[in-house]
Amino acid sequence: MRTNTPAAALAAVSGRAAAVTGPRLEITPSAAQYEQLCRDLATLAEERFAEAERLMARCARGPMRPARIMLAMYRRLLTRLQRNDWQNITQRVGLPKAEKLWIALRSCF
Repeated sequence: MRTNTPAAALAAVSGRAAAVTGPRLEITPSAAQYEQLCRDLATLAEERFAEAERLMARCARGPMRPARIMLAMYRRLLTRLQRNDWQNITQRVGLPKAEKLWIALRSCF
């Protein structure tokens, strides 16, 4: 599986230096390393979600509505991946249309 992953995160789980000489760093992590990598990236994502919420709180609510909707949807996707403990990572994860609609409607109030 090919992913776009920060070189430092790959190096942290693989124990290899994060030296990148070209556009790609080729590391094939073991299953355990891959799960740890996913957990590390999920932690980073949660930190960035929290930061985005803090920044959006300073802005007018109306113009930030699309960003709030996107944040809520991506956060739910992340939660589903975490709930599956990074198993079946090749299986597509999505939100049902009804759930997307609920998120969008909820952000209007």
